[in-house]
Amino acid sequence: MDTDLHQVTISMVNEPASELNPGAFTTVKVRVSCDSACNLTGQIVKIVDQDGELLKETKLIIPNGAAFGTDPVVLKAPTTPGKYIWSVIYPEQAKDGILHQQVEFTFSLNVRPEHPTNIVVWDADSPVVADSKFKVKVGVKCSAGCALADKIIKIINQQQEIAGTELLGKDPLPETESLYWTEVELQAPKQEGYYTWSVKFPESTRDAQHLESTSAFSFTVVNRPECILSLEVKDKETGKAVNNASVILHPYRAKTDENGEAKLAVTQGKYQLFVTRDDKYELYQKSIEVSSDFKLKVELSVRPPTIEYG
Repeated sequence: MDTDLHQVTISMVNEPASELNPGAFTTVKVRVSCDSACNLTGQIVKIVDQDGELLKETKLIIPNGAAFGTDPVVLKAPTTPGKYIWSVIYPEQAKDGILHQQVEFTFSLNVRPEHPTNIVVWDADSPVVADSKFKVKVGVKCSAGCALADKIIKIINQQQEIAGTELLGKDPLPETESLYWTEVELQAPKQEGYYTWSVKFPESTRDAQHLESTSAFSFTVVNRPECILSLEVKDKETGKAVNNASVILHPYRAKTDENGEAKLAVTQGKYQLFVTRDDKYELYQKSIEVSSDFKLKVELSVRPPTIEYG
């Protein structure tokens, strides 16, 4: 092995933002070159925090002239506000019998004091019968992973009035990281139409640590149903029931059961009926007029196979 230490230069291709939110992710790329133009492919680069604890270890794999770079390295900002000094280290190591000196440089991270939050809304009932109760699920996640149990969320209607409040649950949603959630029961407007409401978190006077965030959700309000449409969906060729088929009679939706049957409670009127099931069947479409309860049989045709030309 060559006993002389080769001199090495290290730099950061892209540095993280000067200010980061608590728990936010950022990426960096490191570049290293030997003054003697050695091939440094596969050499190790380490990133450590202010206490010398290893955050990430990666390898030089990307040649760029006489220098060699890393893939983007994902780093997570601390959750506690403040200024942090981290280091990028190329440790002393040998390549092809040649020893290269250790070299490092430091960079700073400034973590903001307030925690951003993100709101997720799902399973909003739609359509909803006018002036009836309906439900929607709401989840909130803090960028720093804070426990948000028993924090208050507000539902704001189109008139910017509070339509409802609820406490987030005590446990995160299963298979998620710190997404605290709840189900909110609300009162639908009295007039039919398309509505967009919003969820707001937090209640500003109660939680100064978290930045306020909002998320909109939409739903359709219909008059009270007057008729029942019963559908029986079968495979046109085999005559077998088609389960889990999507039935759309806008704004009404349903899925067929194991017997290929579905029922929709609708108001009187003219509709376009659509029935489909994944990519196996052709889309079924039919114009219908609903004036009373009635039954309809639907036969789905198998989609012809796609011909690929070489």
